[in-house]
Amino acid sequence: MVERHILLIQPPLLQPTMEADVIQNRYWEVLSESVHNLLVRKGLIKTLNEYDKNFSGFIEPNIGLLYIAAAIRNKGYKIHYIDAHLDDAKIRSEQGRVIAIEDIQQALAALPTEALRVVAISPLTVNFKWAIRIAEAVKALNKEAVIVLGGVHASFDYKNILEKYDCVDVISVGEGEQSAVELLDVLYENDMNVEAVQHVKGMAIRRNGRVLFTGARPDIQDLDMLSYPMYELFPPDIMQNYMIRVITSRGCTHNCSFCVPSKFFNRLRFRDPVKVVDEMQHYYELYGCRTFMIGDLNFLSSYRKAKIFCEELARREMDIVWMCQSRVDLIRQEIVELMSNAGCIMICLGIESAGQEILDNTNKRTTLDRCMEACKIVKEAGIGLFTFWVFGLPGETHDSAHATIKLLRKMLDDKLIDYTHCTTCVPFPGTDLFLNPEKNKIKILSYDFDDYWMGCDYLGAGLPVMETEQLSNYEIYAYWQMALAVVAGQLLKNPEEGDIAYGEASTLQLEGRH
Repeated sequence: MVERHILLIQPPLLQPTMEADVIQNRYWEVLSESVHNLLVRKGLIKTLNEYDKNFSGFIEPNIGLLYIAAAIRNKGYKIHYIDAHLDDAKIRSEQGRVIAIEDIQQALAALPTEALRVVAISPLTVNFKWAIRIAEAVKALNKEAVIVLGGVHASFDYKNILEKYDCVDVISVGEGEQSAVELLDVLYENDMNVEAVQHVKGMAIRRNGRVLFTGARPDIQDLDMLSYPMYELFPPDIMQNYMIRVITSRGCTHNCSFCVPSKFFNRLRFRDPVKVVDEMQHYYELYGCRTFMIGDLNFLSSYRKAKIFCEELARREMDIVWMCQSRVDLIRQEIVELMSNAGCIMICLGIESAGQEILDNTNKRTTLDRCMEACKIVKEAGIGLFTFWVFGLPGETHDSAHATIKLLRKMLDDKLIDYTHCTTCVPFPGTDLFLNPEKNKIKILSYDFDDYWMGCDYLGAGLPVMETEQLSNYEIYAYWQMALAVVAGQLLKNPEEGDIAYGEASTLQLEGRH
């Protein structure tokens, strides 16, 4: 049989500049130092990276693409892989410049010609334009190449993409592990005839001048049937220091109006907790990894499975630590103490706003009192606390933004917060905010996805693309900057006993929500 090839590409993710204002720079410095201190206490830091000269801490492998890579490999396909996000971080650190399309063109030209027969690209909203530039570069080298886009953004915007961009041939909608294999089989069996894809569920193509969606593919019910993500595509030196991401579940039963991942994985499915620990042990023994991030949207969706997971981790006595995110209304003392005993060192919780009306407007289905109670439970269990905050949510006013900043400052003064992620609201495609701005009483100011940054410094910082009834996008930006300034000025004051202060800070960071 003729050898079959597939090229997988992760587009660059960092914002297209080497510069950030002084507040953002200091904000990331103190966050990095805070996490660094936490990991030093756990004996996990091998090297110190200078924040302003090393971008490796911003590397985030696309776990979805790596899952798909493993599924395709298992069917005998030869995998080629370009991670332009990783390449960008290296270029910034070593050459002091941002990645250019010419760098990616060189990487493409260096591949064997058969690698460019089918090219799959997985963008987020904010780097979607990069995906188009890369697709055009591939077509310039091989006009017969079949370009496939997948992932969250492409799944929700497939009609617009296929109508607007001729360089994209197929869009994979929804989970990709099974559909990617079937798609490739059909393409190779039909001499790259894209029209043959109409018989593959979960695909969007052009047919007779119109966009055709082939119908939804059922969600994967048995997640344990999936092979481990193909982390071996990454250099060994990256894997030795990377915080490995594993999942115990996919999906979320809640429906926050601003959250796009919960719309993509809108049905909750679980893995066998013991098999998740098997996977962690695999990385521990293969790479020496000791730091893990549970990549679930909500780790505590099932107390029973969380309890089994923690008990299994404790039983094996591996020298590892882990972090996760959950909802505040699911935090309970018993389970959190069990998590602490099993090596959990940080829990990420979405506080979002100090305004109860805003929490209600966004369908958070929780209260501010419950948020504070959950934070105290986490800290009393000896676990670090990571909090999410969003400025410019529907209903945001001057009073609510001020109240949120005051609450943030109080929690810092009370030493409740160890790490925090302050962002501006973005109406991502697929969310209720994007689909129904009038209902949410917001105004979307731009549909240029290059502007859809969340406000995360090198991971993207820009003027918000929406405004509320009372706040302009400039005012939302100003309150976000004020929140960053509060964190930058207060987070590392009066460090707890045992903390170690360093002039240099690691750029290691945790989960950001896209």
